[in-house]
Amino acid sequence: MSSPRSTMANKSGPHHLTIIQQNLDRCYNATQELSLYIHNNNIDIGILQEPYVGNSTTVKNIPDYNIYQFPDSTQTEAPVKAAIIVKKKLGSTIGISQHSTTNLSTVQLKINGKNIQITSAYVEPNNDTYNTLDKLDSYLRETRDIPHLIGGDFNGWNMMWGSSKNNKRGNELINLFVSNDIAICNTGNSPTFSTITHGTSRQSIIDLTLASESLAGKINQWTVDTNKEVCPSSQHHAILYRLELHQLPPKNKTQTTFKYHTKDADWDSFAHQLNINMNRANLTDATIINTLNKDQLETYIHKITKTIQDTCDKKLPTKSKYRTHAPWWTEELEQLKLQLIQLHHEISKHKHRGLPLDALINQRDEKAKEYSTTIRSTSTAHFREFCNRQGKENVWSLTNRLLKNAPAPKPPATMRIDGKHTTSAQSTAAALLNKFFPDDTADNMAQADIRNTTHTAPNTTDDPPFTENEVIACLQTMNPNRAPGTDHLTSDICLTFAQTFPTIITGIMNRCLELEYFPNTWKTAFIKIIPKPNKTDYTDMASFRPIGLINVLGKTLEKLIAKRITYHLGITESMNPRQFGFKEQKSTIEALHTAIGIINTAKKTKKQTLAVSLDIQAAFDNAWWPALLNRLRKTNCPRNIYLLINNYINNRHVRMHFADSEATKLMTRGCIQGSVLGPLIWNLILDDLLETELPDGCYIQAYADDVLMIAQSNTVNNLETITLC
Repeated sequence: MSSPRSTMANKSGPHHLTIIQQNLDRCYNATQELSLYIHNNNIDIGILQEPYVGNSTTVKNIPDYNIYQFPDSTQTEAPVKAAIIVKKKLGSTIGISQHSTTNLSTVQLKINGKNIQITSAYVEPNNDTYNTLDKLDSYLRETRDIPHLIGGDFNGWNMMWGSSKNNKRGNELINLFVSNDIAICNTGNSPTFSTITHGTSRQSIIDLTLASESLAGKINQWTVDTNKEVCPSSQHHAILYRLELHQLPPKNKTQTTFKYHTKDADWDSFAHQLNINMNRANLTDATIINTLNKDQLETYIHKITKTIQDTCDKKLPTKSKYRTHAPWWTEELEQLKLQLIQLHHEISKHKHRGLPLDALINQRDEKAKEYSTTIRSTSTAHFREFCNRQGKENVWSLTNRLLKNAPAPKPPATMRIDGKHTTSAQSTAAALLNKFFPDDTADNMAQADIRNTTHTAPNTTDDPPFTENEVIACLQTMNPNRAPGTDHLTSDICLTFAQTFPTIITGIMNRCLELEYFPNTWKTAFIKIIPKPNKTDYTDMASFRPIGLINVLGKTLEKLIAKRITYHLGITESMNPRQFGFKEQKSTIEALHTAIGIINTAKKTKKQTLAVSLDIQAAFDNAWWPALLNRLRKTNCPRNIYLLINNYINNRHVRMHFADSEATKLMTRGCIQGSVLGPLIWNLILDDLLETELPDGCYIQAYADDVLMIAQSNTVNNLETITLC
């Protein structure tokens, strides 16, 4: 057999996917070997069984690849035994969670408008403990019209795929394949599993490649890595092949808004180039800003943004190259790996010639032990060196990130909603936006009255214009490491622009205030769906939360508005002191201390006490805008700030990418998690609840959206009465 490295490198045409199948024997070394191989050989898809999971139940991150794996939410200690890795550039891929388990992993690729589903399967050798074959059969019957590609370790023997004899499992598999029009793609009789125990050689063909009849003819260059050159640490041999296509799947829609790297930027040089570009674009005359109407202001902001981006393209490096896998992999490790592969070759030769194996087996075992020890020591030494390179402050930040119980990123997969699963990337994206940004409901009479009162601005004085110092101070407080909006401009880039052209940036913000207009170009949030920690079922949408990425210049205007409103609430004493969240000089400790103090006082007077916690579900998502405006009216908010807020909440959109699809939705209520104004909006809305007149003996406070009511009374009956009121 030719080397798997050279076989897969000789590509005859541009339209194909390179695929590898590999049972990793739950081996750390094999996982490192596979990861190195797929990066060096540009493998598109890996169909894996028994991956290494360490002390977890799922596979850890592999750079540049999405990992599709589906742990059992009801058996939290059961490790995944089947997974699929897909190069991130293949954006048309989505996990099919309704047809996946710990032992089955299914993904769907959209190619030229048609779907192909790829499945990794693992069936236990003695008993099909998880009924994987029944589930595979049901899945194939339900999706009969979709072409399937299946790779798996089925632990069955049958002469149809080259085994020396049939067994019960093999016969069951043949029946399953025939009844579902599934073709066997294995060719020849090269073993896919081989081991030597107690001097006895054992080998078998238990790893199979299967495909629908319509797809089988597109499997090309199918070969077994008989010499274990891919993963010498696994007892299973890699299977490599190509899936021939009329065209490649569409590229991934970018999930990151980071584009420019600014860590080592020469800001003086950047500012100089920015000055040149602004002059070329005739954008340096700040006096013109005061004459712009709303449409002209939008156009002006677009030109400014484009000029900054052009400067970034010229003076800043763009996103880095793909991460290098295992930077700690040394020449020593590579040589040990090659020596281990050579020993596999020698053992194979001796076995075919009928020569004694004991001496070679001992050499192989010793070499494997040395190889494994060196992998561990080298990777540990590299990590220790990395930690030592961190600065005094960074090392604690690094430690916190490593210890933080944050779940790994989840690649796009279908999700469950109202008891049913979504079926495509587009339907999943739409369902996510509808879940996290629900439409406003019809008003009742009381709500209609409130809404009607908000149409008229309060008869109050206008706030004065923003100052240059205010604008620059807002930008200086923003973290440049935070993800920017869709314009890709981080806060340090925007700060440099503001410091270079303070009159222009301040003029833009003040024109927005004068026109009582929040530009539409800053009203769209790019939504990232973040998995919540400690969840067991990530097919449930409630296991995620949405974070909105907003253009920094838009966040600057939000911050200016927020500071003006906060100042107004402070000097008018309109801010409820019983809200402890989202406020400077307030904390959870103070909230707890206050609540405990009230309870202790009640206990000292021998009163019955009851604490009721109110958890407002999806509070941010359901924030009602008329309640916000009504609260601002009650506080005598400056007229121009009120009207600017009114414009801010109208015609807002959320947009997200999901696999190869994009979805956009108009917001009619709620506030964006990740926005500057979101927390303040919530506090203003909740203040009305905190000021509700309560029965004697009742006290209420809040920390963000966590509300606590404490009731006290001389008798239990009266305590129950006032609590229910």
